[in-house]
Amino acid sequence: MGQEDDNKSEPITTSTFSGNPDPIKLSFSRRLLHKTLQHAHDAVGFASDTTRNLAEVADAALDALDHVTTHTKRGVVGMTNL
Repeated sequence: MGQEDDNKSEPITTSTFSGNPDPIKLSFSRRLLHKTLQHAHDAVGFASDTTRNLAEVADAALDALDHVTTHTKRGVVGMTNL
């Protein structure tokens, strides 16, 4: 094997001799978990806002359709009465 293989070292672990995780590693894991949960919470909030906006658009479209069909119906009824 080449010199590159000889220079490789084992990764440094942060475990203690008792087998418990090192507080530094645990702290990093907690921070990572906290950030992940924050991003998930933000994504849920964004999805909720988007759904609310889509519902408002759908309501507005339904109101517009109702308005048009009502006027169309009146026009057709008015034409048949002539």
